[in-house]
Amino acid sequence: MIFCLLLGLSSVLYADQDTITLHFSFDVRAVITLPRIPEEEKTAGNAILVYFALPNGNTIEQTMGRIPRSEEEWRYGIQHIDAQTRWLRKHAGMNNLITVYLETKQKSWPAWKKEHAANYREYIRSVDSSVKAQIGAVSYRICLNGHSGGGRFIFSYIDAFNGVPEDVERIAFLDSNYGYELMYKEPLLQFTSRPGRVLAVFAYNDSVALLKGERIVSDTGGTWHRSHMMLKDFSQSYTFIRSGDSEVIRYTSGENNIFFFLKNNPDRGIYHTQQVANNGFIHSMLAGTPVSEKGYRYYGEKVYIGLAAE
Repeated sequence: MIFCLLLGLSSVLYADQDTITLHFSFDVRAVITLPRIPEEEKTAGNAILVYFALPNGNTIEQTMGRIPRSEEEWRYGIQHIDAQTRWLRKHAGMNNLITVYLETKQKSWPAWKKEHAANYREYIRSVDSSVKAQIGAVSYRICLNGHSGGGRFIFSYIDAFNGVPEDVERIAFLDSNYGYELMYKEPLLQFTSRPGRVLAVFAYNDSVALLKGERIVSDTGGTWHRSHMMLKDFSQSYTFIRSGDSEVIRYTSGENNIFFFLKNNPDRGIYHTQQVANNGFIHSMLAGTPVSEKGYRYYGEKVYIGLAAE
């Protein structure tokens, strides 16, 4: 039996934002953050609903972020999705941006799927319907987004609906497409063929990254390899234009709706979280729009830091 417990509406961090917390009996917690805006704006049909699936090891509170108060609190300062959300509301015309943080008890979406292999599709649909029931917007556009292991939620969402539903308008993998396989090529191609749809993929060359002198992934185990797999698969249907610089290589489809942002790694460092922190969430929401990199730069100075909670 599926059970969802509503913990209520409360003010968290800022007076201009409310939260609703949902606990599900199948090891998922969701925190919905809603901007406090006039009722007529809530029903204007411009609501954007972002499912942000958490990275491995993080809690929702850490992923939302705030200024760390000690070295032990470093996880609070590596993503700042809440501050980036507030920047988008304030500077990108997304005043009705609703970010939904999705966490599993295992702190890993891949581990959660493995543990709930028999029923994960049903559970994902339950999360989706429960969140939508709480929002109350007349209409909304959905973005599937996530970092690290959170990409597994995106693929599980596709599994749950046997493809990408019509109300999804944007999919963004923030260094999170570890689970990409050929079976997802056609659903994603069908998605990108619809008008107004955007797919954005972010990765760095983790195949050469070292931790204490040891490689962290195999040649084929990381997002660098998976992103090139995706690029090769999609190149059979789309023509891509290469641009960028020595730091970040960019591939953009001729239709300007599919984007790959691939960071080089000459020093063999680990840049897993920097892709998010350096305006990555902002860019994942704005790539392909008229305000893409207006007032910010992907992998540039953090423009949102003044909006971070203390």
